[in-house]
Amino acid sequence: MSNYHKGVHMTMQKAMDVSKETMSRGTICTPVERNGIIYFGEHSSYFRAIDEKSGNDLWSIKVGNLIGTSVTLDEDRLYFGCHDKCVYCASIDGQILWRFMTDGIVTSTPQIYGGTVYFGSCDGNLYALSKITGSEIWRFSAGDEIIADVAIEDSRIYFGAMSGKVYCVSLKGNVVWEFHAEDSIILGKPLICGDILYIGSAD
Repeated sequence: MSNYHKGVHMTMQKAMDVSKETMSRGTICTPVERNGIIYFGEHSSYFRAIDEKSGNDLWSIKVGNLIGTSVTLDEDRLYFGCHDKCVYCASIDGQILWRFMTDGIVTSTPQIYGGTVYFGSCDGNLYALSKITGSEIWRFSAGDEIIADVAIEDSRIYFGAMSGKVYCVSLKGNVVWEFHAEDSIILGKPLICGDILYIGSAD
């Protein structure tokens, strides 16, 4: 069983009432909720929608491997990454609208900013895609796997790589600055507070 606690994702409109829901292989993703429906991905390779009050399944989508990212809900579309090397966009009624394949597994949760989807891949690239069509706008090579989530604020994208490098790039994929930590950037999402960026490292 898996417990779902209040306030687990910044995009949730309200606290969830469901206390637990049976899953075949568990999940590490943060679910989102809208209008009494909870959306999340599983290690079983299913992306699911369940009723908040009853816990009953409403629909599910099977993808090519375990789902290792949280889900981002933007308007009426759901975005998530998968170990099958793809990022998916699905409608809130359970239809896959598009998918984009990279050369590495995707554990970096897709982030939406200004009509564009941004995420990192274990192929070492940061990607910018059209949120409507899934077509590639640009990619930036970080030189090593990007496992953790990216943060976006004031038209800048912040993320770290397994090399230990922390990058700030523009919305066009150009480097603004970089910083080298003493070990890999593996988990978590950078936090921006005022003019300060906070990010964790394996050092």
